[in-house]
Amino acid sequence: MENYENFTKELFEVYDEKVSWYDTEELPRMLEEYRRLHAHVGNVYTTLLKKSTISADPYKLEKKVSEIKPISDKPFADSERNIVIGTRLSDYESMLDFICNYLTFSVSNIKADRIKQLIAFNNGFMWNSVIATSDSPNTKGLSDCLIPIRQGTDALATSLLNDSLNNAAKSVEIINSILKEFGDFQREVYKVEVRREVLAHPSFLVDKVFDSKESMLAQIKKVFHVVATKKPFYNELIEEIIDETIGDKAKEKQQNLISKLIVKKSNKEKQEKQIDTRAILMDAVRSLGGIVPQLEQIISKFQENSELIENKKNTFWDKLIEIIQKAFNLDKKPKIYKVIIVDKITQAKQYEHINFDEFILSLQKRCKYYLSFTTRKTPGYEKIEAMADDKIVEFIAKNLSECQKLLVTLSALDDYFKETVTPLDRSKIKGIKMEISSLKNTIIKTNQRKAEYSSLVEEQRQMQKLGLA
Repeated sequence: MENYENFTKELFEVYDEKVSWYDTEELPRMLEEYRRLHAHVGNVYTTLLKKSTISADPYKLEKKVSEIKPISDKPFADSERNIVIGTRLSDYESMLDFICNYLTFSVSNIKADRIKQLIAFNNGFMWNSVIATSDSPNTKGLSDCLIPIRQGTDALATSLLNDSLNNAAKSVEIINSILKEFGDFQREVYKVEVRREVLAHPSFLVDKVFDSKESMLAQIKKVFHVVATKKPFYNELIEEIIDETIGDKAKEKQQNLISKLIVKKSNKEKQEKQIDTRAILMDAVRSLGGIVPQLEQIISKFQENSELIENKKNTFWDKLIEIIQKAFNLDKKPKIYKVIIVDKITQAKQYEHINFDEFILSLQKRCKYYLSFTTRKTPGYEKIEAMADDKIVEFIAKNLSECQKLLVTLSALDDYFKETVTPLDRSKIKGIKMEISSLKNTIIKTNQRKAEYSSLVEEQRQMQKLGLA
């Protein structure tokens, strides 16, 4: 009896420490890998979309993710590949967004059924083997979508895709490894919960359980159905509890269980955690590149909208003047659009005159600049990587601020185009609602990465002050 009580006490202590380790270290590490995977998949999706080897999901904004489930991997016709892979990649990216921003990473929330759902979702694309002979329709389709780009002349896009695919494979491998061990641990979670709720209950007659396994099983069933009504009764795990308590090799199994649950920490893990802060920071930098495909779509739509408006404005004399200007290489009259800028806080309105051609040129320059550091080992990336951490944080903050202001201007110009045309031509104006939504998501994700970095650095600083790091 005394040995049983000592074992139970030690078991609960190492178990609680293991739960704390998962909640504060291992599961946050898994979340970190999911965020990396999200960034890598986003790079693949936006690059393929930009190169028109996949089609955008027209219903993306209407789809609401509220639970984890695998994406479809059903076969499809080659003629449907662009839209099917585009939609499934979009669904995969949306599910990652849900996992990274809405799923609670804790021992109490990620149970066995959710672990199975996560693993099934992770393997929606075989990132470690994106080849044309893959048995997975999704993976084979993705491989086929990559061929035109890899056979083309855009070395930067090819490098970005290869880098993103390799990193996605690494992240999924780490995540699945954590989930496998975590799944094993959840078996012990169930057993400890039964020990605490059932075996430690006042109505459980501890003295009688040592008579026989049958007697202990009868006691467990009797109390279980009273105090653990919402918990499933797993015979296999209940038998393990009995074997660990009064089985022939109970002492050996108790020692093995304690050893299994003890948290083993190493200096290597601490060093990796230090390195991760830099990786998080550079991930935030590279995530700014996710803005480019949306800006390129907006540029194209705005140019078409502007052309529609200008053509309606031009009278016979305007067109004649334009011909003369071209003939004599005279500068064109700039296109100035008067838009309304609304302050989000005060709701105050003010007019702003936008030189359209200069504005489009500034957007194109921003796209080119962000692309210069989206891929590792490029001069633009290495230049930023060589900067001190605080300077990189300033760089990210500056660009996020500029992008926030840009969103206001883009929305104002979008409203201008819609309000300027006649009702008959309104259907011809191309809106940017989807692009604005994607831009906002990219800005939010980048800001989250920056905030996460700052939080980790501050935590390390406090630990150093306390002499714990």
